Amino acid sequence: SDLIAAFSDRRPYVEQMLIRVAHNEQLVAQRTTEVQKLMLLATSEAVLSEARRMGIRWFLLRPGQGVNWPAAIVGSPAFTSGTVRVYRFD
Repeated sequence: SDLIAAFSDRRPYVEQMLIRVAHNEQLVAQRTTEVQKLMLLATSEAVLSEARRMGIRWFLLRPGQGVNWPAAIVGSPAFTSGTVRVYRFD
């Protein structure tokens, strides 16, 4: 989508891929675990604090990805394109 293309020049913290890549596999696994934990946080303070700690300014949420974030965050994406939502954490 155009929205995803707009963020293609940003350095990803971690990106889910269908194909496993051996390059930096341990770092990818660690960051994937950290992002999964971020997605489970339930308070605005915890989400924002952890995103800042991780250095994540933008978070792209694809269709079917669930988060445990409070309605104040989930309901306020910075951008949407169809069912893709982008959140800004800074």
